[in-house]
Amino acid sequence: RNAPMIQNLINIYAGLFQRFKNLSLRLRCHFSETPRQILQSVKEYGLEKEHLLPRLGGNADFEEWCKQRLAVEQERYDRLSTNIEQIDDERQAEESQVEDTSPEEAAAEQQGESVKRKMDDFRKWADDHLAKQRRQQLESQLKAQEALKKELERKNEFMESQLACATHIANEYERDREKITTLLSELVAREFPTMVFAGTAEKSQGPNVALAESFLTNYFLFLGRASGSGEWRFVTAPNLFPRQQEVSLRLQLYLWGQQQLEREREAVQQQKRNSLSAAHAQSVRGDDVGEDLDQQLESLRSQVADLQEQSSTIKKEQAFLQSSLTFASHFTEDFDKYREKHRESVAGLYLAVLSLLSQKDESPSSSLSFVLADRALASHTCFDGDKFTNTAVVFAQQLGRPISPGEERVSLTPVAIEYLMSICAPSTGSDTLDLPTELGVSLMALRVSNARESKATLEAQMRENFEREQKHQEARRHEQFRQKRKKLLKRL
Repeated sequence: RNAPMIQNLINIYAGLFQRFKNLSLRLRCHFSETPRQILQSVKEYGLEKEHLLPRLGGNADFEEWCKQRLAVEQERYDRLSTNIEQIDDERQAEESQVEDTSPEEAAAEQQGESVKRKMDDFRKWADDHLAKQRRQQLESQLKAQEALKKELERKNEFMESQLACATHIANEYERDREKITTLLSELVAREFPTMVFAGTAEKSQGPNVALAESFLTNYFLFLGRASGSGEWRFVTAPNLFPRQQEVSLRLQLYLWGQQQLEREREAVQQQKRNSLSAAHAQSVRGDDVGEDLDQQLESLRSQVADLQEQSSTIKKEQAFLQSSLTFASHFTEDFDKYREKHRESVAGLYLAVLSLLSQKDESPSSSLSFVLADRALASHTCFDGDKFTNTAVVFAQQLGRPISPGEERVSLTPVAIEYLMSICAPSTGSDTLDLPTELGVSLMALRVSNARESKATLEAQMRENFEREQKHQEARRHEQFRQKRKKLLKRL
């Protein structure tokens, strides 16, 4: 009855020896009355019935196991028994050498062995440290390569979307240009019938198209479509006489009118197609056997052709919109990075500008400088297909970069201040900057001063040009008089 309590006390006492290295005991005591209790007690330590003696309820034959183990060990260490005499001789020789050595040599040898062990330990540590450094270097290179791969994939996707958008816009531009050329050639054939060569229509189409291309090249240029309304955009060619400018404007008005008429015709045709579809559906529901089957078949064919054309157009537009969405997503992300990168430097530039405009000793609010910087970055940042550029960013970089000896630092001139304040106007189109009254008055005075200086500079330049022209004419008259005098003297 007291066996469990005694067992726990002995195990606790044996566990105390585990804390001492020299008294460590791997011992667990088990007290049981029946073989079944013994098996249950030792089962949690991995011992089964085959591992216990028969007197403990097991069936293990340890005499047979010892014989088998002895045979295995003898076979494994058989090579040692064959060389036992040689090993004994070597051991005796080593012992004799140890006896013959002096204490100094023994101490030196022991110190050499200690140094050797330390060197081995240091070499092992160095190898482990080198392997760890190489592993870290390879991991950093792998991360860099993965980041570079992601960046390249992102750039590839951005360039593919940009290429798809450019291809779609170029195709639309070419189709619109062909339409414009056709309209101009029809106008030439209608207004200038005498220029049409005699013969077939194919032969007479050449000069008409050539003249239409001449109008489209020399009188005005086709720029594409407007982003909002989709109307054609033209620009009059430079260096035209007034009569030629009038012809160019008349041709542009004619093309705009034809585009509007074409849109109206497309709307009417779409209504017609919708009405024909509704009428056909009603006839099919009414089972009108008197209607001509050939007419129904022709109507269905035309509807199928129209639907296929609409489906093709919708697919192209969908691909273009998907590419545009991808391009816009990457463009917005890159612009946000560009803005966050240069926001503080541009804000510092505007803080310097506001400090120059302020007439008080106290510095202006930094929040206002960040507002102006955000406006300048949002309204005057350009994208050339590869990178973003902004005048305020360039100016801030020029002001903040270190200068070399003998180089003059870029300064904030009144003209530069006026320009920097003009590019950060709100996007509503008004010229007000929501500045404090004092800064607004200073900016207005600066603009007036710049206007006066510009006027004075322009007047001085005009005066200088006039004086230069007067001197040039005087020199030319003098040269003419000298030539005439020379000829007269030659005659005499």
